[in-house]
Amino acid sequence: MPIAIFVLPVGVVVILLVLTRLLFSRLETQHAGKYAELGSPSFHGVKSKGFVPIVATIRFIVRREHKSLNDSYLSNVSDAMLVCFVVYIIIFAYVISYTNAHHLWRGSGHAA
Repeated sequence: MPIAIFVLPVGVVVILLVLTRLLFSRLETQHAGKYAELGSPSFHGVKSKGFVPIVATIRFIVRREHKSLNDSYLSNVSDAMLVCFVVYIIIFAYVISYTNAHHLWRGSGHAA
């Protein structure tokens, strides 16, 4: 398996972390009502608030609720996050299927 298939998910996660920070910051400063409605999500809030704000934020992105706020910057960040989610899921599915296929091939007595 090419090394890139292991490095690529790390890159996507780093990009997602940066985009998440931009999203949280924009919501907090420009859309305080929506930010509060989402449970005031933050990187440090998981310990005190649990995963409810994170799930609410993911739902906000997937349902494209940002469109109703008429903020092109927020929409661009949210759309980029959605693309990263999809790319990450595709990479994850590929790695799982490749690993399973490779394992089955090796387990069948054939040379790898």
